[in-house]
Amino acid sequence: MFTGGNNTHENTTEKMHINVKELDFDRYGYLFDRNLYGTITGIDTNGTNHTYYMTKDQMAGLYYHNNDFQYPELLITYHIRNNDTYIIDHIYTTNGEEIKPVTGQESDEFAAHSVQLAKGKQYCNSEFGMTVEETT
Repeated sequence: MFTGGNNTHENTTEKMHINVKELDFDRYGYLFDRNLYGTITGIDTNGTNHTYYMTKDQMAGLYYHNNDFQYPELLITYHIRNNDTYIIDHIYTTNGEEIKPVTGQESDEFAAHSVQLAKGKQYCNSEFGMTVEETT
């Protein structure tokens, strides 16, 4: 579970259903917060489009849960930081099974091979895992 930041003003404990539009990943972490590496862009049950941020370990867990990124729908719990950054706390399949983060060497190996693992996957951004230099 992500525990960084002190400006959280809203936490969800109920599982929020989202229709996944796109998964994205920066294998070195985002500049605004090096603890966050990936995103799920999706539409919640209210029909609102959001980008939800997650850790490297959570994204690795998504991949290793089924050795794929085939998730048209997910359930998540999250908190909001600084009024506009949605941070995922937990991820679940639509049948309620928790997708556990993967840590240590497995997580590092996922990050190192993320470009190849996501290549051609329906829900992954075409630049998933790439550096700025690799996208130009």
